[in-house]
Amino acid sequence: MVQLFVNKVRNGPLEDKWLNLGTVRECIEGPLQKGEAELRVCDIHTNGMWELHKISFIFPTVLSKSIKATPIRTASASDDRLSWIASPRGEFDPKSAYLIACGANASDGCFQGAWIWKLNSLPKIQVFLWKCYFNSIPVKAILTQRGLQMSPCCDLCHNMPETISHVFRECTAARAFWADSNMPDEMQNTFALEIVDWIKLWLNRNKRLFQPSQTPRNLFKSVEAQFTKKKKEEVPTREFVVHQVDGVNVKV
Repeated sequence: MVQLFVNKVRNGPLEDKWLNLGTVRECIEGPLQKGEAELRVCDIHTNGMWELHKISFIFPTVLSKSIKATPIRTASASDDRLSWIASPRGEFDPKSAYLIACGANASDGCFQGAWIWKLNSLPKIQVFLWKCYFNSIPVKAILTQRGLQMSPCCDLCHNMPETISHVFRECTAARAFWADSNMPDEMQNTFALEIVDWIKLWLNRNKRLFQPSQTPRNLFKSVEAQFTKKKKEEVPTREFVVHQVDGVNVKV
């Protein structure tokens, strides 16, 4: 986490460790002139310009570039301090730290997962999507990345690491599910089914580990039954108007 902080200097001693290369004295050889050991950063940086010529020795090119690339606090003359690199104000921000930990770009100021909470869906589905988006589903590949000592191999097929995409698409159990779903060939690469199907795959994965009696075919029948029920509910009912013609009721 240290590399996420940068030194913002102003009036600290020149001999402080405000450079990534170490102290200035560690980077040069030979004796210093009288008083140079007590120089402060603000003594050689005025009006936004570095005045390295005020020092009796010549800085090596690498050291000179490192000095000139150091952020300077021009708005105040306070002491040097560490600044949070992901915030324009330099203050530590838990939100940006969370995005960095998730692998997102905190500096763009745009959170790409906000659409999840705008879905017209159940909260548990939104949470599930959120976990998928940020690789927080506890599949074995993610758990091993977080330091757990276990094999990342899938417990169902024993062929590949158990990633999120493996559970839902690449595992033999997942492939069997999609094969039974009778999707057209051109749809095989889209997986454009409702999220409930994907959730059921995840639940089935857990049941197969802890309740081996559950099979992909039983899973497909369950999903198919829900899909058929939903389709029947969506079929519009036709409204009839009853007219009486010659004493006979006629539906139109």
